[in-house]
Amino acid sequence: MVVVGAVSLVVTVGTRHNVAPRANSPSPKVTPEPTPPVCGPDQLRLVGAFNDCASIDRTNPSKCTISAHTLEATFYLSGTSGDSYRVDLGVPSYIGAGAYGLNNGAALVIVREIASTAFWQATTGGLTVTANNGRAGDIDANLIPYDVSKGGAQPALVPLHVEGPWNCG
Repeated sequence: MVVVGAVSLVVTVGTRHNVAPRANSPSPKVTPEPTPPVCGPDQLRLVGAFNDCASIDRTNPSKCTISAHTLEATFYLSGTSGDSYRVDLGVPSYIGAGAYGLNNGAALVIVREIASTAFWQATTGGLTVTANNGRAGDIDANLIPYDVSKGGAQPALVPLHVEGPWNCG
């Protein structure tokens, strides 16, 4: 019985036809990610949907509203690319200088490109308030494209990462 099994195996292996390997189809070209820009210490770096360094635009008035338990800030940025952006920050349970998470509802960051009116809303990261008066800090946020007219988040579009200092004058 063992001999018959071994002979059967040899015959099966021996009768297989060698199949020529398929010609390799060219692999799709992979576009390298753009190199994130190197920004100055007073600039916000935007990477993803835009690759830009942006500074507070002092020609557009910024607005900071700080009450007993709320911080709201709006300011405009001028990018080195020539693009302009509006940034809205919010801390609904503001208690003073410190770190506020973006994934737990402690803070809100929205970036809008002025030319297209497209905007991105933060989903993860943090907003830090460094000034005791609540008018300055740092952002390190991951944002997703957001379109109210299309039902909210648009995950198929390019996300945005924003990091650097902010202030509203």
